[in-house]
Parts: sequence; structure tokens; C-alpha cells
Amino acid sequence: MSEQRSQYLLQTPRNPDTMEVEPPDSIQVSRADLLKDYGLHIARAQHLAKVLGLPPLMTGQQQRKAARER
Repeated sequence: MSEQRSQYLLQTPRNPDTMEVEPPDSIQVSRADLLKDYGLHIARAQHLAKVLGLPPLMTGQQQRKAARER
């Protein structure tokens, strides 16, 4: 198999349009973005459960809160 490299757009003095580079080893994501995405997934799962007539899905936080109130 031949190795295929992707081109990423970068600003460089040699070639202002493109430069061949390896993909990054790691990507940083903010906690706020992760929490926002998590909230959207939970809301979607809760909506699907409601549409399908299943009992409401509770997050771990909601379960702990309900356990404290008992």
C-alpha cells in the first residue's frame, strides 16, 4: 500500500497556499464545547425516548438529585 498524504492549508513563506504536513497528534477541545455537545446529545436521546413512548431518560445528575429528595 502506498502512503497517501493530505494537504492542509497553511500560511508559509515558501508556499502561501498549501504545504504537506502530517495530521496533528492531538486536538484540544474546550470543556464548554464538550458540555454543550453532551447536552445536545442528551436532549436528543430524551426526545427520541418521548417520541417512542419510552419512560423518560434521566441523566446521572438528575438521578442523584432525585435520590437526595427521597
